[in-house]
Amino acid sequence: DSASGTTAAAPTAVKGGTLTFTQIAAGAAHTCGLNSVGAAFCWGNDFNGQLGINTTTGLSVNAPTPVAGGHAFSALALGDTHSCALKADGTAWCWGNNANGRLGDSTTVIKVAPVAVLNGPTFTAITAGSAHSCGLTIGGAVYCWGANGSGRLGDGTTTDRRIPTLVSAAGVTFSAVAAGGSHTCAITTTGTAMCWGSGTAGVLGTGNTIGQLTPIAVFGTERYQTIAASNAHTCAVTVAGVVQCWGNNGSGRLGDGTTVGRSVPTPVVGNLLAAALDLGLEHSCARTPAGSAICWGRNAEGQVGDGSLLVVLRPVGAKRP
Repeated sequence: DSASGTTAAAPTAVKGGTLTFTQIAAGAAHTCGLNSVGAAFCWGNDFNGQLGINTTTGLSVNAPTPVAGGHAFSALALGDTHSCALKADGTAWCWGNNANGRLGDSTTVIKVAPVAVLNGPTFTAITAGSAHSCGLTIGGAVYCWGANGSGRLGDGTTTDRRIPTLVSAAGVTFSAVAAGGSHTCAITTTGTAMCWGSGTAGVLGTGNTIGQLTPIAVFGTERYQTIAASNAHTCAVTVAGVVQCWGNNGSGRLGDGTTVGRSVPTPVVGNLLAAALDLGLEHSCARTPAGSAICWGRNAEGQVGDGSLLVVLRPVGAKRP
């Protein structure tokens, strides 16, 4: 409850009236959800128009509010201060902060309602990083747009792109992609994890901190099925369902029981099995095959959901109030 200055340390219900959601996504300080017909609702910080509710910037909204335009979306992806979504026809739409061209509409002007990503192919998945966005095509190609510092767009340059630009990965097809802070990672159709962009803190998982302008394979021979990227750490789920993480380990966000950074994939304590995975700035969460929420890392604001405000170095289950 930000109005009272307190922090909820365990899960609480969103005030959505009769709203029910089929998908939900979280950005740095805003959240959006899709209902059963694909209508999007957002809430939280709107200083950059990232709620898409067609208002002037400089606002915050504390309850789900309809995204403007009456669009029907099939998937959501939220960055720090921008939001993106896919429609069933594979077109990508974005709104919010447009610095560096992260909305993909060929401009750098803030948009307070969804705008179509220009010149994009048909996408099957979309992801939003801190200042860039990427989409995966049905043919397994990845396109990225927005900020390209450290080469996070993977096109072999550090030039910002205002429209989708093909990632340079000759002969490689991808099945999943995740945009982080200054890096991006993807899973190939053969299960190899590849990353590109800034190598700071070992976030590319290559065993060093060297940046890459095009995709490079993560260290080891492990095969993966899903991947998630944050500002300074990365986690992936192996084909056996085990969670591995690498990069900055401040506050124990890698879940290996320490705060020592890792530049190669490192199993989370207990060989945690996951059906889904998502990362916050300094914490990580997984959904187990049984449907439980398991989190670890920074917990000063209660983001681990275990009922405490203590750093959590290894996975723990979220507790109901």
